[in-house]
Amino acid sequence: AITYVFTCVLLINRRKVRRIFAFCFGPKDFLRLKHGIKAQSKASSGLVFSYTLIYLTTFAESCVILRLLNMPYPFITALIVTVSDIFPVLGTGTILIPWSIFSFISGNIGLGIGLIILYAVISVLRQIIEPKLVSMNIGIHPVITLMGMYLGAQLFGVLGIFILPITFFLVKALNDEGIIH
Repeated sequence: AITYVFTCVLLINRRKVRRIFAFCFGPKDFLRLKHGIKAQSKASSGLVFSYTLIYLTTFAESCVILRLLNMPYPFITALIVTVSDIFPVLGTGTILIPWSIFSFISGNIGLGIGLIILYAVISVLRQIIEPKLVSMNIGIHPVITLMGMYLGAQLFGVLGIFILPITFFLVKALNDEGIIH
């Protein structure tokens, strides 16, 4: 969410930001900085696009399965599940697991099983598509993306999941441009 907001603000104000940096740095340093910002912007845009697709997938899965479970208002319920997935600490399990437990306790075994299946489908598909989508849209190999996401989470917590893969991309882009080696 933070990356999404940062990218939007940066894209809206990019000309102003460029002028400020051009004023503060010399021509050679500004050129390097410009390449770095361009690479970072590309990575951030790719990340926003990737997670938008992931959240749309979560929404579609939730909508279809909730509809199959004959839930009233599956669209709104799927939207709530998807919004909970946007917040890194919460996730879909925050809604689906307690709801499933409540369903079992209240005697609605079919709904409880269906909600567990929904949670499993969302979790498994996300684990499969997230590294592939993120790596494809920021331009680094899926193994490096997975490693970055794992190490980032271990070193920096939830934000590290986003920060380290973008940092890997930035280093790769700067190396490709010949700015660093």
